[in-house]
Amino acid sequence: MSSPVCEAHVAVGSCAIVLRAFDQEMGSILSEVARAYATAEASSARYPVCTLGLIGPVSAGMGSGSWKELGVAWRRARHSLKCSSYDALRNWRDLCSFGEPVDRSILLFRSISHQQLDYYCLVPLDTLRRAFDPVAWVIHAVKLLAVLLHSGNGGGAFHASGVARHGYGYMFLGPSGAGKSTAAELSRHMSGEVIHDDQILVTCEGGKYLISHQYLPQTHRLRNIFTLVQAGENRLRRLSTREAALTLTNSVLEY
Repeated sequence: MSSPVCEAHVAVGSCAIVLRAFDQEMGSILSEVARAYATAEASSARYPVCTLGLIGPVSAGMGSGSWKELGVAWRRARHSLKCSSYDALRNWRDLCSFGEPVDRSILLFRSISHQQLDYYCLVPLDTLRRAFDPVAWVIHAVKLLAVLLHSGNGGGAFHASGVARHGYGYMFLGPSGAGKSTAAELSRHMSGEVIHDDQILVTCEGGKYLISHQYLPQTHRLRNIFTLVQAGENRLRRLSTREAALTLTNSVLEY
């Protein structure tokens, strides 16, 4: 593929992702996305560094070989939306053959470069809808990629609040309204640091679990997980293995 016009290294939990753009329009989007994340050095990532190329519908300078063919197929698929449904489906099928789909709804694919940790995201701009936010689109793709990488390494993303205290991390699970945000906020009064009150990334490293938030590279060793249930009195009970597994499963985030 041709050299990118710009790139940015961002930290997402325990991942380092290199965002790459191949034209000025995608470069502007990349800059906006990068501002939402902490910068990352490759040496600080706990997982191997991966790349995410941003491909617009009129990207120029796509290089040669398969990447050039990808650019042609992307433009053809975009224009085919004005054609018959058969042509549109055929062209979108041809486009999707250039990579292994990670999530078709966000047009995120494992790259045709045959490198395990190379990915690309198609950014439709005005193709799919009138009110389209390309920055939010790419941020969502970055989230999906981070969850994929964490899940593949024994971790995942959870609907939970997280607190760091005295060097350890604590997670609070439960349905909406159970008190996850309240528990996190109350922890501030006990020398606690709120990691996030709604979404937590979990990393597995050397048999130990670490928690963080997607926009923060700092991690904290997970010490305890609490499931919150509203009741008339305060009490603490250890869950059975089955109860714990069910609670964790129900708390997994699906982007």
